[in-house]
Amino acid sequence: MAEVVGPKGYVTAIEIDSELAARARSNLSYLSHVQVFEADGGEYSPGPSDANLVNAGATHAQSAWLDSLQPGGRLLLPLTATNDEGGTTGGCTQGKA
Repeated sequence: MAEVVGPKGYVTAIEIDSELAARARSNLSYLSHVQVFEADGGEYSPGPSDANLVNAGATHAQSAWLDSLQPGGRLLLPLTATNDEGGTTGGCTQGKA
C-alpha cells in the first residue's frame, strides 16, 4: 500500500500480534509515510481515511472502519460466512458499477 499511495500519501498499519507488529515496524521503518500500530484493528480508529484495506476475514464491517472513511472513501474487506465454515460471501459496493 505504501507504494500505491506514494510518499505524498500516508499508510497506517494495524496488527494485533505484537511480534508481527514489531517485525512490520522494522521492515517498513525506511518508509517515512508508513506507521505501524499494535492494536485490535476492529476497534482502533486510524482517523480520517480515504481507504481502509482489511486483510482478516470479517462477518461485517466494523463501525471504526466505516466511521473513519472520508466522503467517497473506500472499504475493502474479505467477508466470511457467519457459520464458521470459512466460506466467503459477495462484497458490497456503493455507487455506480
